[in-house]
Amino acid sequence: MQTRSGVLEGVWLHSRGWDLTFLTFSAVLAFFPLTLYYVLRIPDTYVNYIVALVVGGPHLYSTFSITFFDRGFRTRHPFFTWSSFLLPAGVTTLALWRSPIFGVRDGMTLLLTVFFFWASLHVLHQIAYLVECYREKQPVPVRPWERLLDHGLIFSSLYPMATYKLVKGMFRVDANTPIPIPPMFRVDATWIAVSGIFGALLVLWLAKTVLEYRQGRLNPGATLLVGTTALVAFWIPWIPKLDVSFQGFNTWHSFQYLAMIWLINGLRKERGEISNRVVAGFSGEGRAPAFYLSMLACTLAAVGGIFAVNRVFGIDSTRSYYIVVLSSLLIHYYQDHLNFFQFGALAGSRRRVAEAVGAR
Repeated sequence: MQTRSGVLEGVWLHSRGWDLTFLTFSAVLAFFPLTLYYVLRIPDTYVNYIVALVVGGPHLYSTFSITFFDRGFRTRHPFFTWSSFLLPAGVTTLALWRSPIFGVRDGMTLLLTVFFFWASLHVLHQIAYLVECYREKQPVPVRPWERLLDHGLIFSSLYPMATYKLVKGMFRVDANTPIPIPPMFRVDATWIAVSGIFGALLVLWLAKTVLEYRQGRLNPGATLLVGTTALVAFWIPWIPKLDVSFQGFNTWHSFQYLAMIWLINGLRKERGEISNRVVAGFSGEGRAPAFYLSMLACTLAAVGGIFAVNRVFGIDSTRSYYIVVLSSLLIHYYQDHLNFFQFGALAGSRRRVAEAVGAR
């Protein structure tokens, strides 16, 4: 194991500069929607559309380059492949359900509640996946308690202020859509407990980081990514306009995801694992513009689908938007909960990595 001043070397996913630019410090993109709304005074609806077009849609459809469009995925995971199509049926049903359901005002409110909760888990699971890929590249396995602290801090960081707003009835994705929680949890003890857990995990994680450095085992990619995530996730819910602030988190997440999928497809191409010629054509070094433009084309096709649902079926524009967008998003979340356990796709095997690092 090679170290320099207590820091492990040779454990970046692509390279030090690339990782820090596209995966970690791209967190500055969280300010992009906030700048559009608070500085340029662009209405929140248009901010949502801009983010969706530029990065949100492309990141969503890039998932399918490693799932639906990959023969290997379809062969290995037939259940995940075909059960994915149940989600659009559920989304459509809830979007059109106009009466109370499960104690919620209507199907749309329940749909948005499910979406926001699942979206938050998906974003944090992506960070945990990247951290595990960094850990996978260490010459020796990570200790279980170190992994527990990494994941605990990641998954608790978004919820202290978000829980406070939920308890106080201040959590609204727009002027008319409060996100409900069960009455038994609408007490101050809920957000205090959540905040206490986050605070304790933060202190323990900082102590772990110091210990790793002193022992010469500090993984720079994993550590910087966990710390950056905790900072951004804790701060985002404090912004009063939650739909805009969460678009900030979504902008970073989507940009990071696009970079991650581009890298995975490049590695798959090198290993001869891509079965689809189109996917192979926009994958690999020097093909990033082609990759992005292909995903942008898919996004524009989805925009056409929104208009088609609106015009052909006479469904109002808001529900048409949610039917098309959330159908794709929930499939994306669903499939990625499987993809985010395939560490070898991005990191390779620990044995090969250890041999490569030891040879340097």
